Amino acid sequence: MLRASFAAITATIAGSTTFADATWPPENVLLWGRPHIRAYSPTNASAQRLTLNLGVTTALDVLWMANTNFTQVTIEGHGTDVWGAPAYTSGLLTIGRSGNTRYHHAHRPTAANPFARQFVSLNIPAQATTDGDPFFKIGWVWPGLIVSPPRDIFMEPDEEKMEAREDTKTQDGRLLERLTLDEPTWRFTAKRLAETEAELAAWKDIDRRWSEAQGQAALVLMRDAYPEESYVMRQVSASKWRHAKVWSESDMECLEV
Repeated sequence: MLRASFAAITATIAGSTTFADATWPPENVLLWGRPHIRAYSPTNASAQRLTLNLGVTTALDVLWMANTNFTQVTIEGHGTDVWGAPAYTSGLLTIGRSGNTRYHHAHRPTAANPFARQFVSLNIPAQATTDGDPFFKIGWVWPGLIVSPPRDIFMEPDEEKMEAREDTKTQDGRLLERLTLDEPTWRFTAKRLAETEAELAAWKDIDRRWSEAQGQAALVLMRDAYPEESYVMRQVSASKWRHAKVWSESDMECLEV
């Protein structure tokens, strides 16, 4: 089931945060954009904590982390910025790896609204970093709500990697070198169906929200069983629906931001 989160919930960095480097501060994880923005911890010699203050008690469906150089984390939720006995704990999680070699992980609750708290914290135990650096890194944190479509997409997607390339050639046109200008992005195309007017209206509401989202981008969770398959994507297809006797059909094309 493809699901999407269209807007990151407003948050600030709470006082219990130790994940704080002066040059790469923890506030960087809340900046909108491609998930390469980094926040650094001062050291990885001991456990670190990165806490978000959501302002008021807020129910979350998903908490997403991108571009981490650590693989173990516990997500905690509480009514105050005190973490001796949090009201919610995920237990120790292993962060998954996405197909484009960047680290993405989306944690979904295991019970109804366990993140209905004002404070949400990433409790990062001491561990070896994946890149050998003597500090932890994280690119982006996305606390949000999930919207589920009325019907799953027709799962025969056309998946491909898109690379920005430039070929350098000799004066007579012979190839010298192929330069990759950017990291490959991921694209998928699929077919979606609506059987009733209610389903069609629900799909059109998703299209509207996608268009109105910041940067026209959404966090897309591809499959519940694989939380590492989470991407920030822009819907690049026109919302064109073809009406048959029973079904309405539309082609969906999404491109990783």
